[in-house]
Amino acid sequence: MLWEATEKQQASVLGTTLSGLPLSSDRRPRSSELHFSADTIGDLMDGLYHPPFTTGPDSTYVNLPVRHLYRLLGFSESHPFRLELDHKLVHLQVLNYFCEGCVPVTCGLSKYLDGDRNLSQDAFNSRVAGASLKRSRGYVEESRRDSDLKEALGSVSNSASGNRKLMDEEWVIQEALPIKQQYRVHTIEDSVIDELTYFLRSTRRIQKERSSVNSFVRGVLKHLPKSVTEHSICGWDVVELSAGDYRIAELHFSGFHPVIDRGFHSSAVLARPIWGPYNIAKLFRFCEKKYRVKVSFGSFRDVNAEIQLLYGWISRWFDLLGICYAIQDSALLPDEAIDQDGVASKPSPYQSAEDLFKSIVQRFRNAADLLA
Repeated sequence: MLWEATEKQQASVLGTTLSGLPLSSDRRPRSSELHFSADTIGDLMDGLYHPPFTTGPDSTYVNLPVRHLYRLLGFSESHPFRLELDHKLVHLQVLNYFCEGCVPVTCGLSKYLDGDRNLSQDAFNSRVAGASLKRSRGYVEESRRDSDLKEALGSVSNSASGNRKLMDEEWVIQEALPIKQQYRVHTIEDSVIDELTYFLRSTRRIQKERSSVNSFVRGVLKHLPKSVTEHSICGWDVVELSAGDYRIAELHFSGFHPVIDRGFHSSAVLARPIWGPYNIAKLFRFCEKKYRVKVSFGSFRDVNAEIQLLYGWISRWFDLLGICYAIQDSALLPDEAIDQDGVASKPSPYQSAEDLFKSIVQRFRNAADLLA
């Protein structure tokens, strides 16, 4: 399978345009403190997308915390979608333009089948067999159901021939690859969030495997203009090949999707009802370091119980991660820092973790007193 020449030409024009766009990357959060409270939610509950994989009473607002973060950071919810970067063919062609070879060969299905628009269903199925067939927008990935194949063929038969724009393609076809492993990597603007990389479609715990795939994505980011990465939290679906190198299968931009499944979306890793709060807490901790701000949590008494529970779990995980990171960043005191009575002669490097733990214990005590 080869890249389609006219599509690459369009990608070149688009890449040049993106490189010349004015930047707003000098934008900083509106305050030195990102304060999450009911008072700062405002109208954010309107227009949230409810993912189909979430169920139960605590699933309605799973995308709210990431949208809340966008508001406090001053991110534009619509930035990647104004540029049509949510379209798989568009963002894969853009990635290949700026960092050639980082993605599998990908073509619009109509362009790929130019000259074969009157295929029977069996002939079409045979023609696309082995390749990865995907809708050009939305979170649905590879499509192999009979109904999907029939719809894809119908879109080709009904499409106009000639020079089609990249974003006119309703389906894309991607070359088959010898896949060893699949990952979901997360970025915020031009930075990889190292601890938010996980195996895709696997419950296996990830450990040292993060380092190499994160380095790969970090290398791709260095080639991209700020106009592509700013105002965005993005999930990168990356495949590791049997030879040990990597390819980017597709991207998933958080933000307000205006076309397919209209509403504010975030990565499934951040929107899962059970582990979503833990991963969001990791995201908030990363934002503290990247943007040199302080994250804090206020009262959520004036909102419904579902939102109270969601932010309650996020704040608890946030505090516990604070203890974990403080210990990881600390080092044992040298012997000469302990006086003859065994008392530290200067503050322990663990002091911040100890102070944070004490504050958590006190919060539990306060809650117990209220319940007593």
